[in-house]
Amino acid sequence: MLLVRSGQHVPTSSEYETVKASDAVQDAIDRLPTNNSFERELTKLVIHQDFHLFCPRLLVTHTIVNLLKNAVYYSQKSKQPAVEVHVGRNREHYWFIRVMDNGSGISKESRRRLFQPFFTTTQSGEGNGIGLSFCKKVMDDLGGEIHLVDEPGFSTCFELTFPRKSCQAALEPNGKLNHGDTSTPI
Repeated sequence: MLLVRSGQHVPTSSEYETVKASDAVQDAIDRLPTNNSFERELTKLVIHQDFHLFCPRLLVTHTIVNLLKNAVYYSQKSKQPAVEVHVGRNREHYWFIRVMDNGSGISKESRRRLFQPFFTTTQSGEGNGIGLSFCKKVMDDLGGEIHLVDEPGFSTCFELTFPRKSCQAALEPNGKLNHGDTSTPI
């Protein structure tokens, strides 16, 4: 197992591979521990423009799993829970994966401490406060970033942005760019 959080392990070149962003998201959804079928069906994948990422697949997948676990947990406090994962390219031409939910949101006080190890807003025994600090460490190690961003219609949106040098647009089998707003319910 890779010990990225503690800085004890830096991924080697043999652990890097080319991964389609939507495949990494699907893998994370498949690995997401759920309590019932409702939680599994809650997540919707929206592909604006898919891309390939050169990265340690396992670390990126587990980063997305951590964000999804939080999104599923907090969205269930809403009357109509919703979790979406968007894959695409933003206006600044950075490739992104966004994990959004319509749960209870994050207070200003909690926003200041989000990425601190062992900080949690969950009840005792429900979380350990390692997930977001793990996500931050992975993204820092990859040369990317994680941000809490405002997204209309959602109370919480975490955006993972990846360095341009490690990404490229995904091509369809016919050689055309894979883009456009296509939604794939999961």
